[in-house]
Amino acid sequence: MADPTRTEFLTRFPEFNEQSPDVVDGALSEAIRFCPTTGWSATNPKLIRNDAIQYLAAHTLSMRTMQIGLQVGSVSGSPVGDRIDATLYGQEYKRLLDSQPHCGFSF
Repeated sequence: MADPTRTEFLTRFPEFNEQSPDVVDGALSEAIRFCPTTGWSATNPKLIRNDAIQYLAAHTLSMRTMQIGLQVGSVSGSPVGDRIDATLYGQEYKRLLDSQPHCGFSF
């Protein structure tokens, strides 16, 4: 199974359709670098890794969007937690990561 594409990502997370293709591709590339190819659950490691890639990319994009809003002075609800816990996407990525044996993972 190949890494998730922009089309697959935007199908799963249509809330990011307004982002430019380059920005989405950049977030996916970054997430791919932080999701090792080995060490995922034996049940279906490639599928879980693809989920993790997409949730981490969504977290990255939502944090950037939130920061843009803060920079231009918009008022929005504050995130719960910090770092990876600051978004629901990051929390889901962390849940996937925590379900793994953690051999070779760094966080």
